[in-house]
Amino acid sequence: MMQIRRDFDAAQALSLRAEADERNRITVSHLSMASRRIVEDYPESAHWYALQVWERRELAVEKSLQDAAVIAVVPVEEGEEVIRRGRKWRTPDRPWMPGYVLVKIVWSAAAAMALRRQKHVIGIVGGLERPVRIPDKNVRDFSADISQRIEAERQRKADWSYPFRLGQLIRINCGPFLGFTGELMIMRNGKPPHGQAIIGIFGRETPVDMPLACFDVL
Repeated sequence: MMQIRRDFDAAQALSLRAEADERNRITVSHLSMASRRIVEDYPESAHWYALQVWERRELAVEKSLQDAAVIAVVPVEEGEEVIRRGRKWRTPDRPWMPGYVLVKIVWSAAAAMALRRQKHVIGIVGGLERPVRIPDKNVRDFSADISQRIEAERQRKADWSYPFRLGQLIRINCGPFLGFTGELMIMRNGKPPHGQAIIGIFGRETPVDMPLACFDVL
């Protein structure tokens, strides 16, 4: 009886492994539909989109997609050199927008589903039916814009939280979500200070975590 049970468990394990391998094969095949080659072949149809991913997994998702020849970008604040107790090291790069990875693809159902199935990916901003297209300029200029705004804020005032208050309505002034409005829900100290706002995208409440310098009070 125990031998039959072991044989059944082994057969079930092989079946599950085969199913997983088949799902992976299909995902890899579909991911080719999101590849750089498709973007280069049909540049007029290629647009930027935002993937929502688990926080602290942004760079892992970026690398995984880049390894699969997908154009993927995580705008980051470069780490700084720190010296403590005579030892020098560089702090890690940090995403400007925790929880998001930007991808440039020619939209198709196959490409979208392959991206959605990637490890650590939660979804696509706007959903599969109405994904949010992000203008090239918003992506291209994001890191430069945000650095300039942070430096301007640093020179203008010492109290970085001013004039922000929890519950205020804000408008995003740079980056992929430029122009979207929402409610400021969280503020955190740091260099630079960050805030989290809930913005509405096609009726869906979407959290966006960015430096406070990226928000204008309405």
